[in-house]
Amino acid sequence: MDLFAPVVAAAANVRNSTAPVNLTPSSLTPPMDLGILAAVVVLGIWAFATFTTTAPGWIHLLLSAGVFLLFYRIVVRKRK
Repeated sequence: MDLFAPVVAAAANVRNSTAPVNLTPSSLTPPMDLGILAAVVVLGIWAFATFTTTAPGWIHLLLSAGVFLLFYRIVVRKRK
């Protein structure tokens, strides 16, 4: 009993196929989400303001907003 016969037959069918295969990197990965990019920018502004100034309390709202936006956009992308 040859256990690899179905695998070999499937590989032969794939090699002999004349259908075009579109496996460009852009077709495999979804485009960058602008919400994730915005979250990273907000977190970058928060980090810069926190470590270079005596950051007032409202600056730390940027941390909350950035983390919320990042998590929200990741969850929304996984649902699609």
